[in-house]
Amino acid sequence: MPVFKFDEVEVAFVKLKEGAKMPTYATDGSCACDFYACFGHSGIILWPGKKCEVPLGVAIELPPGVKMEWKDRSGMSAKHDIIHRAGYIDCDFRGELSVTLKNDGDRPYSIHEGDRVIQGEIAPVLHGVFKEVQKLSETERGEGGFGSTGK
Repeated sequence: MPVFKFDEVEVAFVKLKEGAKMPTYATDGSCACDFYACFGHSGIILWPGKKCEVPLGVAIELPPGVKMEWKDRSGMSAKHDIIHRAGYIDCDFRGELSVTLKNDGDRPYSIHEGDRVIQGEIAPVLHGVFKEVQKLSETERGEGGFGSTGK
């Protein structure tokens, strides 16, 4: 069995609601951790074409220099067309985490208290130092936009 070794960063978290769960990695090789729905009642029905905000019941403290990005849970996305809408968590945010989910499918989808609903991937942050210039360097692609590389 392979042994996975990742760089680690400590992330403090607080449970804000009864029933909130600590984020967890599904396997030793997972690149993103699961977050769980925590809304204090039996469930939410996400209707086709609609979106809803799902509270997670926790707050986190990321260290300076990192962010967390929301990533769809592959099973929810591939099997049920449930996707997230936007999602970066900055290192200075201290409020309750939530995720906006959208049902891109044609059937209602039920979300229950304690369901894994989103994955968070922690990544380093670089800040750009913007410098105004008179002209940009030339490249083969140039100003070619969407589809300009033939794919």
